[in-house]
Amino acid sequence: MKSTKSTALHRYYDSRSLPAAVFDVGVNSQTAELIALFPKIKHYLFEPDDTHLPAIEKNYSSIDYTLHRVALSDEENQGFLVKRSLHKNGVATHSSLKAEPEAVDGKDTVSCEEFNSCRFDSMGISVPNNSLLKIDTDGSDLPVIKGFGSFLKNFEVVICEAITAKIAPTAAYLQANGFLLTDICDRVYYGSALYQVDLFFVRLERVDENYKPNIKSGFRRDLWRPVD
Repeated sequence: MKSTKSTALHRYYDSRSLPAAVFDVGVNSQTAELIALFPKIKHYLFEPDDTHLPAIEKNYSSIDYTLHRVALSDEENQGFLVKRSLHKNGVATHSSLKAEPEAVDGKDTVSCEEFNSCRFDSMGISVPNNSLLKIDTDGSDLPVIKGFGSFLKNFEVVICEAITAKIAPTAAYLQANGFLLTDICDRVYYGSALYQVDLFFVRLERVDENYKPNIKSGFRRDLWRPVD
């Protein structure tokens, strides 16, 4: 049995209604799994790095979407958008918001520009009930989640990329706000140790016996499936 974003989404949504809308924070150039599974649903995309804008326009050309070039967080602050090249060749692959400017070397650190962060709940965007939230913001997932404020309760599913050092606080916050961790997907190792994963959360009242049978009601061997 595999555990990827795609298989986790299929395991959950194949037996129930599709999400009302998709909110994709840190879309980069695309989230292929969400495009493939939800091509007829409105996608709200959030991406501060304009490097990816041409690719977004191409990849979402058949999707109903709105793009917001903002950096979401749990407070409104002035900071610096730092673009980095994972391959150290001057081509930006990742970006993150920093409190202080960083020196640009043109290879590893590609650019550094002033940029403001904001809370989602200050943007005036409504969230339909039973929407899906996906977050991939290179380690700042928990501030993004907190910035949704009372809108968080409108999400049925939250998918969050997290490095291992931040799994516990993110999971604890979402659990305290009515979500259950039901899958851990797309595991990535750096060296011999686990480095990052995608955490798959479902709002507790949406978790039923068909999706998560109660093992205490009687063990069934056919439901026991080790992960590859």
